[in-house]
Amino acid sequence: VYAIPPTTGEGEPRLEGIDSGTGKRTYLGAGLYPKPSPDGRWIAFVQGQNQSRQLWLMRSDGTQKKPLTQV
Repeated sequence: VYAIPPTTGEGEPRLEGIDSGTGKRTYLGAGLYPKPSPDGRWIAFVQGQNQSRQLWLMRSDGTQKKPLTQV
């Protein structure tokens, strides 16, 4: 899992995953600083800009996104 900077200089970076067997890339959503759980089932990441950044959690396939913090 990694973050790709926006190509236009605007918007949020993209979170993508790579299948280690096929090399296929999968778009998982927008965000920063992805960290997979030890078992690989979940990914914690930051979403938002400036003072409105929040910590989020999603399944490793990009589903079941939910905020963990609210500012």
